[in-house]
Amino acid sequence: MLKVTTDVINTAKVDDVETTIRKIVPAGLDYAVDSIGYGPLITDLLHSLGTDGKLYLIGIAGKLDLTGMDIIGESKQIIGLIEGDAIPQLFIPKLIKYFKKGKFPLIN
Repeated sequence: MLKVTTDVINTAKVDDVETTIRKIVPAGLDYAVDSIGYGPLITDLLHSLGTDGKLYLIGIAGKLDLTGMDIIGESKQIIGLIEGDAIPQLFIPKLIKYFKKGKFPLIN
């Protein structure tokens, strides 16, 4: 069973992101998604992954400096995403269906 954690960490108020994440999920994250693209935060998220963890990146802004052991040491994966890897012909009709059912609220 997948356990979803929705804790929010304000990186402006935390000195050590990795330690903060490990306090919430001691074994490390199974999945993490970064939409900021800030290299040091990407590195913190990668280090916060557990064995076989996956880090999804929507973009990278600036330099990202990783070593091989950051990734292969625990079989971690970094996966790049473009538009969530959605197939527009399938995804957009699904969003419309959710909207019509009231499950996809839009703010005017």
